[in-house]
This record gives sequence, C-alpha cells and structure tokens, in this order.
Amino acid sequence: MTDKNDTNGNGNQPPLPEAPASITTKVYDSNGFEVRLTVRDYSMSDLLKKWIKFSEYLMDNGYTPTNAPRQPAPPQAPPEPTPADIEAQANPERVAASQPQQAAAVPPAAGGQSFMAEKLVASMTDGKTYWKIKGGIYQRYGVTVWPEVLQAAQQAGLYLSDGELNPAQEYPLGGWIAHFVINEKGQPQKVTQLQSATAG
Repeated sequence: MTDKNDTNGNGNQPPLPEAPASITTKVYDSNGFEVRLTVRDYSMSDLLKKWIKFSEYLMDNGYTPTNAPRQPAPPQAPPEPTPADIEAQANPERVAASQPQQAAAVPPAAGGQSFMAEKLVASMTDGKTYWKIKGGIYQRYGVTVWPEVLQAAQQAGLYLSDGELNPAQEYPLGGWIAHFVINEKGQPQKVTQLQSATAG
C-alpha cells in the first residue's frame, strides 16, 4: 500500500509520535490466529479513507473481524467401528440369533431395521450437541437421532424432560423401539422413528 522506502505513508513527513489519529482493531488470520492491528495517520479524515482500502485488503487476504460470525467447523466423523461392530452391523441376523430375547422383542421395521432402545445420550463436537440412541447391538457408539424424531416421539408419549434436554444427562428409553436406516456401507445412518413397544 506504501512505497517500501516510505515507512509511514506520508511522503517526507517525520515518523509519527503519538498519532493524532489511529484505529486499533483485532482480526483473525486465515489460520485462526488473533491479530491486533493499529493504523495511524496525521488526520482522521485521511485515516478513514486509508482504512477503507486497508480493511478491503484484509478481507481479500483471508482476515476476518473478531466479531464476525465464524463458519462452524464441520462435525467430526464418529470413531471408527471395531471389527466386532462392523460384523454386527453387516450381519445383524447372526448377532440377533445370539440374543434371542432382544430379537423377539423388536418387530420388523418397514424399509429399515430396528433395535430396542435403552438410553439417549449426547456428545459434543465443536460446541454443537449431537444425540444418539444406544441399545441392542449398538451399545458402544449408538445411532444418531435428530431433534425432530425426538419431538415426534415425545408427542407420541415418550417422556424425557420438562424442559430442555441436558447434554450431561442420560435419558432412559426402556420400552421404546428405535427404527433406523443404513448407509451405502451397511452402517447405521440415523434413527428415523422411536416407537413404543406397546403400540399396536
């Protein structure tokens, strides 16, 4: 923005002592580091004109204001399943055969699969809460469930809480069946419905 021999951008004027006009701001660079910048000049009107160009330069080069909404990081992938988890998900009939009491309690799900839900738990990723239902062969990692599915189950009679759900708390789901769909890899993708085991 200035000639490399012109250290203050004001021609032959001497270096600024305590500047008559200055702007101090904080920005994030493209790597997420917070940077404090101070821009000085001999007059506020000149400084404001230069600041407009300088702020455009910052934005064009990946800097963002500290008070600007920041794009949330994408949710991290869940932990890699163990060989036993992969086997259980790829061959649920074989695992269900070794657990006849659970297999008998779960009616078949149209267009998907089911398991007896036992509890609702939360995990936090980048400040965002994700809910999962654990039970049956999905005790370790659980299967993701979205808020709208929980709301529909509560309207159908599932009691979880009188207010907002607490991510630090586990909620029992005994007597409810989790219906879910699988992805192209044969792994559980999400719970699509919570159904009371006593529903006709």
